[in-house]
Amino acid sequence: MQCIKIMKNKRWFLNALILILVVTTSCKPLKEIKPETMVENNLIKYEKKPFTSTHVFTAVFKNIQFHTCKGLTALCPKDCGNSGYMANFSVLNYRTDIVNGQAGTEKLDTYTIQLGDFYKKDFDKDYVRFIRKLKQGNEVTMHIDYIYDATKSAVMTVEKIVSISKN
Repeated sequence: MQCIKIMKNKRWFLNALILILVVTTSCKPLKEIKPETMVENNLIKYEKKPFTSTHVFTAVFKNIQFHTCKGLTALCPKDCGNSGYMANFSVLNYRTDIVNGQAGTEKLDTYTIQLGDFYKKDFDKDYVRFIRKLKQGNEVTMHIDYIYDATKSAVMTVEKIVSISKN
C-alpha cells in the first residue's frame, strides 16, 4: 500500500515536472528581439528604397476639391486619412516612364494629390504650399516615384512626389 502511494506521488511529481517544462519552454521566445533592433535592421532610408516605377510628366492644374472617402472602415470618413482636399491634374504628356516592378506601371491620364485631412488642415509639405498657389490652367512638371516601403509589417507601395515645378 505504501509502495502504491509513493508510485502515485512520483508519477504526479513527474507529470507536474513535465508540464512545467513544456509550459516554460513553449511560452519563452526562442530569441528575444527588441523593437529598436528590428526597426534598425529592417530600416531602409526612404531615398534608397527600391522603386517600382518613375513617372515624369507635364500636367495641367484643374482644381482643388474636398473629397470624402468611401467609408469602408470604422475610422471613415474623419480619421481614415483618405478624406480631405485633393488637387486634380490632367496629364498632357510623359517625359519619362520607367517601370521596375508591379505597381504604378500604367501611364496616367489624370493625377490627384491629397493636400489636407478631413478637418481641412493642410499637410506640412512643400508641395502643398506650391499647389495652393497654382491657378486653374497652370502647367506643371511632376516627378513621381512609386516605392516599396518595407519598414512596416507588410510591404506596401508608396507614392513619393520627388518634384513639382511650374512650366
